[in-house]
Amino acid sequence: MKKLNILILTMIALGFVLTFGAPRSWAQGVDNPTVFELDGNTQDNAAAGLDWESVFPPNIPLTANPIQDPAPLTVFTTGGSKDTNNVSQWRHKSGSVPDKDNILQAMAAALPLPNGDTAVYFTASRFDNSGDAQIGLWFFQQSVAPQANGTFGPAPGQVANHVDGDLLLLVNFEGGGLVPTIQAYKWQGGVNGGPVLAGNILTGECGVGPNAGNLGACAITNAAASNAPVSWGFVPKSGTPGVFPPQSFFEGGVNLNTIFGGNVPCFSSFLAETRSSSSITAQLKDFAEGEFALCRIDVTKNCNFVGVVNNGTQLQYTFSGTVTNNGAGTVYDAEVVDTPGNATGTQTPPNPIPVVPSTLAPGASGTWQATFVTTALSFTDEALARAASAPGGAKTVTDTTTAPCQGQVNSSIIITKECDPGTSLVDIGNNVVVQVGVSGQVTNNGNTQLTGITLAHDPAATVTLGSSTLNPGASTTWSVTYQPAAISSGDGTVPGRYFFDDTIRVTAATPAVGPPLSPAAGCSPAALACAGASCAICPSGSCLP
Repeated sequence: MKKLNILILTMIALGFVLTFGAPRSWAQGVDNPTVFELDGNTQDNAAAGLDWESVFPPNIPLTANPIQDPAPLTVFTTGGSKDTNNVSQWRHKSGSVPDKDNILQAMAAALPLPNGDTAVYFTASRFDNSGDAQIGLWFFQQSVAPQANGTFGPAPGQVANHVDGDLLLLVNFEGGGLVPTIQAYKWQGGVNGGPVLAGNILTGECGVGPNAGNLGACAITNAAASNAPVSWGFVPKSGTPGVFPPQSFFEGGVNLNTIFGGNVPCFSSFLAETRSSSSITAQLKDFAEGEFALCRIDVTKNCNFVGVVNNGTQLQYTFSGTVTNNGAGTVYDAEVVDTPGNATGTQTPPNPIPVVPSTLAPGASGTWQATFVTTALSFTDEALARAASAPGGAKTVTDTTTAPCQGQVNSSIIITKECDPGTSLVDIGNNVVVQVGVSGQVTNNGNTQLTGITLAHDPAATVTLGSSTLNPGASTTWSVTYQPAAISSGDGTVPGRYFFDDTIRVTAATPAVGPPLSPAAGCSPAALACAGASCAICPSGSCLP
């Protein structure tokens, strides 16, 4: 078989460290079969590790299974589409490429190694196995997806760029196309930078040779025909549908900590590509891309009503929750930004709210809490959690959630009435008339402040009110003096007993928070509270037969 220069792996990443607890066994390399079977096929064999046909555990960073790229879906175009150029210079179109450069499927996954390092595994298949082909795989920090205008970016009108720490692996198969040599490059210099060679990485063919099980990066191709997963729908140019012809299936892996140490980058998207040659400056051909969220956090939120505060003028709530690292890398400087959807108030502490602890290893959780004082009785609140993939770095790992907030208030007012100072006879001009003096208390027996308290008396008279504002539990006095136009009841059969009936009503009172007060039962329409009294012309015992 012709010498085959096959695999060029390009990965772009954000800093993370994977420490979720996998059992220590066998060896610490990326080609540890108890973690993943890099054996040149997709079948889950007797080894304890996963393979591409396995059911992956939940929360494992994983692309679509697999990413499909049927022709003529998206190919690279223009001379700027090269690995050495910034992504902003790449262009694409729908079209065709040589059959040997036509990618059919691609996929990537991240798993923990026994020593806590992070391994990224990748695979790709091609339509035709005749002739040399170069296949690359990118893992991007930014979202890199083909846009309708022919560029690559996170959304229409936005263009993606390289970020320092992006990783490129070049893998060339030699010796009949089965033995790879591998080089790793890290992107440096931002949008005007380029790939810089990274050293001190033990590489080779996966699971082969004296360093088997301890390789920092490795790759392998299928030396013989092997079955493809049924779900892939693989159909080669020549051969049996559902069967990979020799050197049509490629897989490999890389231990990211061997390149980045403790500051391994987070990935957000994945792209597999074919190239015109093994040179780093080669023209790019076909590609298949998809989301690959290597770093992930999940935030929860509870909104609990505490009570009415500040003399019944505001409501206090407690926001609380957790931030959990459900990704493959350690995240740093975690915090929460809380946004009440339709309420204004004072939050303590102000945004951003710290998460304790702020550094979260994979699987670990931190807690956050704040108080919020507002006049809003009901609102929906949003919590945005964010974290960095390296200490002090940009907080690009995010998650949001919402929670309903519902307060409770009890606004109430009562009024009392007594015949005090009572009835008396007064001389007005040439007439002696009856004068009635009544008084009582108005009490706020709810938990909200009441303002604008207004009273009305029947029969009509001027009401003297001590205060028109009452805090919860407070009372004030009122009084009325009037001359009745007629006796209300009594015919004198009981000596000296004639009665004058009157009523005091609360006609207005506004709660500082919550809904308006409702009319009181048994009172005249719209009265919020009422009380009556029947005052005799003379006090009991003072009138003689």
